[in-house]
Amino acid sequence: MHTHLDPQDMERLLNLVPEELLGAIILLNREARYHNRLNVVELATRVMELRGRLSVTYAEAAVPVPSASR
Repeated sequence: MHTHLDPQDMERLLNLVPEELLGAIILLNREARYHNRLNVVELATRVMELRGRLSVTYAEAAVPVPSASR
C-alpha cells in the first residue's frame, strides 16, 4: 500500500539527524492523516537515498569548474 507523504513532512524528515529518522517516521505513521499506511522501512530507505543524492549534488556545486577561456 502506497501513501503519498506530505511535502512538508518529507522536508522535515530530510532535515533530521539519522538517529531521529526512524522514530519520526513511526510517529508520522500514527497520525490520522497517514493512519498506519506508511511503509516505515521503505520510507526511511528513501529518505536516506535522497540525502545521499542531495549531499552529492551540493558537493558537486561547491567544486569550482575550470574556466573554458584558459
